Amino acid sequence: MKRTLLIARREYVAYAKTVGFWLSLLALPLFAVLGGGIPLLIQSAEPIKAVAVVEDGPNATGLAAAVRASLQSDLDRQNERLREAAEKGQAGAGRAVASISGPKIRLVAPPPAIAEATGPARDAAIKTALAKETPKDRRLDAVVFLSRVDGKPAAQVWTGRANDNDVSGFIRGALRDARRTELLTAAGVAPAVAQEVQSFRPEVKAFSPNAASGGEISMRDRIPPSSAWPPASCYGPWSSPGPPSC
Repeated sequence: MKRTLLIARREYVAYAKTVGFWLSLLALPLFAVLGGGIPLLIQSAEPIKAVAVVEDGPNATGLAAAVRASLQSDLDRQNERLREAAEKGQAGAGRAVASISGPKIRLVAPPPAIAEATGPARDAAIKTALAKETPKDRRLDAVVFLSRVDGKPAAQVWTGRANDNDVSGFIRGALRDARRTELLTAAGVAPAVAQEVQSFRPEVKAFSPNAASGGEISMRDRIPPSSAWPPASCYGPWSSPGPPSC
């Protein structure tokens, strides 16, 4: 047994003298910060998208107003979170969360070349408005055509980036809410009541004995601790030739 302990001690001392051991120790906090911070920075730094909304035909009347109301509702919820964070002395954390979770969309008036044209002329105007070469003050990030299919709200979304799903997701949610309000109204529910049902968001507060306050979870508590990240040996081949212990 003593011989085994001596061998283990010798191996540990030899390992502790390697450059890789110290690099791993130094890299752990660096990777924790980079791994958790960079995605958040990228998301928060993403610019607000300019989106033009067009009601495509008389059947689509009122859908643009529903989209605007949905966006305003999101903005109101964002402002409410900021206000609550400020009241709790967490204004900085509140702004950080709002910059990530808040809507990244602003609605703008569609250019006449898009709103009034049809067919190939309209398609050409859309491509011009979304092109990177178009001056920034005239460029759009997305163009949305609202319509109805079998009486139900529908949309055609053009985006400058093929992998941009933010606008489509927002429009889908806004039209779903609009359809819900229509069905409630058609069932005899007063418009004011239907709007209340649509906009209602229950107040749910989260508590944990492990929160910094010992009770309600704050914005700061939602930031993952560095201990939640894998050890640095998982990120690179610096530590040892054997398999990482993660």
